[in-house]
Amino acid sequence: MIYVDRSRYPAPAELLDFQQKSLATLRGFFATGIDDRRLRWPSFNFPPRVGSAVRDTLYGVFNGSCAYCGAPANTIDHFRPRRNAVRGGSKVDTDCYWWLSAEWSNLYLCCAACNVAKANFFPIDGPVAEPETFGDALLDERPVLLDPCHDRPEEHLRFLADGTVAGLTARGTATIEILQLNARDRLASRRKIGFLIREE
Repeated sequence: MIYVDRSRYPAPAELLDFQQKSLATLRGFFATGIDDRRLRWPSFNFPPRVGSAVRDTLYGVFNGSCAYCGAPANTIDHFRPRRNAVRGGSKVDTDCYWWLSAEWSNLYLCCAACNVAKANFFPIDGPVAEPETFGDALLDERPVLLDPCHDRPEEHLRFLADGTVAGLTARGTATIEILQLNARDRLASRRKIGFLIREE
C-alpha cells in the first residue's frame, strides 16, 4: 500500500449522472422506514457503461494496481461499504453507507483477494457518520482501515525483506489483519510481482 494522490482524476461524467439518479432513488427508499430492508434493497450495481468508465479511470488513478496491496487489479471496491458495514465484534450498521455507493472518492481499484478479505468490514473509532455526510466530514468517524488516498501508509506499515508486512501502529496492524496481507498466498503473490521494499 502506497499513498495515491487522486486529485488529478475527476469523476467520470457517466458516474456523476448515475450518482444523481441513484441518490434520488436511495433517498426515497431510506425515507420510507421499511421494516426488514434487507429483503428489499434497491440495486447498487453500476450499469455496464458506468462500470467500464469507472474502472478505466481507476486504472489510471492506481496505475492498474490494487489500492491496498499493490497486486494487479481490476475490481471496483467501495472503501466504505454500500450497506451492512461490519464494525467490531458482531455489530452491523445496516444503513451504512448507501449514500456513498456511487461517490467517486469512495471508489478504489482492488484485487480479488483484498476485495474478498475486506468484504464489508469497516471498523471505526469515532461516531458513525450521518446519512449524506461527504468529504472531510467523514474523517470524524476515525476509520481503523488505512485509506491510501488520505493516510500515509509508510507511517503505519513496513514491508520487510521476506515479503511480510509489519504494523508500525495500531491502525497498521488492524489493516494487515482486515486485508489478510500476510496470508501465504498474498506473500507468494508479492514475491511473484517483485513487490518487495528493502527493509530499513
